[in-house]
Amino acid sequence: MSTSTLPVLVVGAGPTGLTLANTLARYGVQFRIIDKHAAPLELTKAAAIHARALEIFADLDIADAVLDEGQRVDILDLRTDKQDRLHFDFNGLQNTPYPFMIDLPQFRTEYLLIDKLVEQGVAIEREVALVDFTQQAEYVEVRLRHKDAQGNEREELCNVRWLVGCDGSKSLVRQIAGLDFHGAAYADDWVLCDAVIDWPLPRNEMTFSSDAEGIYGIFPLPGDRKYRVAYTQSYDENGTPIEPDMADAQRAMARTGLDGRILETSQFWVFNLAHRQVDRYRNGRVFLVGDAAHVHTPFGGQGMNLGVADAFNLGWKLALAEQGWIDEAILDTYHEERHDAAKGVVRNTHIGASAMLIRDSWPAMMRDRTMDLLNITPHMESRAIRTLSQLNHNYRGKTWIQGKSDRLSAGDRAPDQHFYDGISQRYVHMFELLRGPSFKLLLVDSNNGRDLTTLFDIIHQCAAQYGNIIDAHLITTKPQALNATPATATQWIDRGMKLTEYHQLGKQTAYLIRPDGHIGYIHQSANWQHLCIYLHEMLLAQKTIG
Repeated sequence: MSTSTLPVLVVGAGPTGLTLANTLARYGVQFRIIDKHAAPLELTKAAAIHARALEIFADLDIADAVLDEGQRVDILDLRTDKQDRLHFDFNGLQNTPYPFMIDLPQFRTEYLLIDKLVEQGVAIEREVALVDFTQQAEYVEVRLRHKDAQGNEREELCNVRWLVGCDGSKSLVRQIAGLDFHGAAYADDWVLCDAVIDWPLPRNEMTFSSDAEGIYGIFPLPGDRKYRVAYTQSYDENGTPIEPDMADAQRAMARTGLDGRILETSQFWVFNLAHRQVDRYRNGRVFLVGDAAHVHTPFGGQGMNLGVADAFNLGWKLALAEQGWIDEAILDTYHEERHDAAKGVVRNTHIGASAMLIRDSWPAMMRDRTMDLLNITPHMESRAIRTLSQLNHNYRGKTWIQGKSDRLSAGDRAPDQHFYDGISQRYVHMFELLRGPSFKLLLVDSNNGRDLTTLFDIIHQCAAQYGNIIDAHLITTKPQALNATPATATQWIDRGMKLTEYHQLGKQTAYLIRPDGHIGYIHQSANWQHLCIYLHEMLLAQKTIG
């Protein structure tokens, strides 16, 4: 039995744990990531990747690979009583490079994240399982069990400063931490399988259909006529569950009212769904991330996306706290911010699935009429696609979230827009400026007629005190700023003021964008004194360049 110490132990190498690992790795934080399985389970599982997760994957440099492999999906259709009811077109999404979904089997997403981790010199420890842990004041004592190729086992004790459970809905980390998983199971079991199908709808559509017997969902996957099928389990005339097979899946397809034909199926899985969430995402030095903290129905393909965003939120905070750039108090904001985000997803997916599962004729008729009415309400579609894409998650009013401008509030996800840069003579996306592990300070001078002395002072002061953690960008309409901007800031000329979400006419505005792409601070009259007070309140450590 051996003993070792390290800053972070990540338990679970699914998409959530791998996102966290990639985030920690790019900061150079020491950590281990373990998984009880010998290799990724080659199962489709969570296939839908929404816009916000794609943005995160872009920051981690795997989005292009996801796009190359995945099946683009633009439309989500909801059908009841064999008729189209709601039609959501994700091409209507604004201020994101990814106005669509991508369907990709989960194991392929895992492999892409693993490849990126390997590039950073990190290996996953396979067939290593958490057995137990005990929290102390300054560390967590963890007991691990290793299994070798011959099936021999050995135990290891290691002390870690932070333990992160990314170990799924049956999380052992959650159980040992004694955190209650509040909620309830659904009455209906669900069936999953991958299939080859002659399907009449276009390949860029995902469909959920329901009738008095249950729900039938069909999701296009990469490959010729390949789809993921998910449906509520069928019952015979005696109320006994029917063992799923290709014939059963074909019968259940009748719920759609569409003439599809299943040609081939892979393994079937029957599982129970629930809607649950823990009260606390942090217990001392232990954190829960992804399905370990929340579960819900697959309605809208939300689960993996939520876990990826959890991991990205916690990752930068853990890394900067561990490196001493920011006080450990920042770690409390992980629960504060992500619990509310997940609470909304659990609620919305429960409402959506429950509505689709209505079986009594009169309530079902009222549901159908309501859906028909909503379908002709433009604002409703815009709100729905932003909700499903998780672009509307915000942290307004949370700790160390301060300020607002004409269009944006601190806590919002910084929106992507593009402009023609008068310096590089090319079109630039805002997200090009925001990628990477540092904070980004945007100083936006919006044709106010004033000189840039105040903004230059902010750049000088910020570089001297926070230059290793904050990257400054000056965005102005003034070409004369080209030769005057301090070398410690990147300068951009937006002559057309195309960054409409950021410009405030006649004002010099400061935005501090966090490493997870959310706005932490906005001030409409940028000056160093005000920003400095905020940085001190946020407990950022001052470390001079060099």
